Amino acid sequence: MKVLIASLQVSESGSKGHLHPAIELALECKRRGHDVKLLPLPCAPGKDDKAQLKRANIDFLEIPRLPAGVQKTAEELAFLATDKERKWEAYRSFLVDPLPTQYEQVKEILRALKPDIVLYDMLVYAPCLAARELNIKEAGYCAGLKLIADERFQDVYKTAKLLIEPFLSKFLQSLPVRTAFKNLELLSEYKQFVFASPLLPVDERFVPPNTMIVGALPISIDRNDGDSEIKMPQQNFAVLSFGSVLDPADFSSVVDAIDVCCMEAGLKLLISSKKYTSNKRKLSPHISVFNYLPLRQLLPKASIFFHHGGANSFGEALYYGVPQILIPITNDQPIQGDYLQKLQAGFSLLPSEINPASLQLLVQRLLDKEDPTHIEIAKLRESQKEASGARNVIDALENQID
Repeated sequence: MKVLIASLQVSESGSKGHLHPAIELALECKRRGHDVKLLPLPCAPGKDDKAQLKRANIDFLEIPRLPAGVQKTAEELAFLATDKERKWEAYRSFLVDPLPTQYEQVKEILRALKPDIVLYDMLVYAPCLAARELNIKEAGYCAGLKLIADERFQDVYKTAKLLIEPFLSKFLQSLPVRTAFKNLELLSEYKQFVFASPLLPVDERFVPPNTMIVGALPISIDRNDGDSEIKMPQQNFAVLSFGSVLDPADFSSVVDAIDVCCMEAGLKLLISSKKYTSNKRKLSPHISVFNYLPLRQLLPKASIFFHHGGANSFGEALYYGVPQILIPITNDQPIQGDYLQKLQAGFSLLPSEINPASLQLLVQRLLDKEDPTHIEIAKLRESQKEASGARNVIDALENQID
């Protein structure tokens, strides 16, 4: 089977939350002997992401750079993502603005490759649309959980879809294909896949037709994201990471509260922050700062994981059974926070709710192995490891092609 995986790459620095699902799907294809290539869109991978793809031995394609002004930098995207009034501009910049330039290029790639199926991140429109125009089978995957989340968390996406609709409709009207969306996600005419544990309390009323919950995203050694670059701490430690777009340094009051609680609990605090490593701010002696933290190496031994609630971070914490305190900041992060609370496997606090007093009780509970939270964490750890979401996706694709 020849598979083209279209992954979302919103800037050169990318987003591990979108890159890692694409890598795991590509690796599963390779294990089965399928011919697979990755097409990152709308931007080319930056230096670090290219290095990871090469370490993982995954072939990827590049198309010409976007015209000046279309591609946003990671800093611009982070600014727009935290601005309630302008968040929709970030979505437009990578969902719609590249289409007039890239659509014909993508179509030519499909004509040349002749894949049996296009497997696309549902926030990457061109490959799915081109596949339909060329009568190539397609299937979608959602890198997060918003496709199955209830209506309480959809307002931001409904607003963004409403505001970008005039720009998107103008382009879609020129194509001889049908389209259907759930807010911003372009739905597949065959099937779309969501990486989630079967224990997740999903309300079926909000799940689009032909949606398959396939199990957790695996965390393969073959993903090869640079695990060996940090020395494991000798004392008990906590990890703080806000993903590859947001930076903890921009939320100093949150970091200060976590700092106090970790110091009182006797925990070393490891922070992933490019800004802290480059500025001159003096941090507490028990804090160590890194440009990048290899979570696959650290989380199995961490006492607590403080994070922003990205779908990858949430799933990895469940997979490794690390106690987590989720701090949703933007986009779909409140969805993961809500699911964590329902699962009773950790705690979720908005940044505005965080102070040393509010955190201290939660930290103490998570450090207490007799706390009921640890029973739920253990159940979910087993559930996450039982079924490989990537394996189930490729099973379904093989059945579709057969």
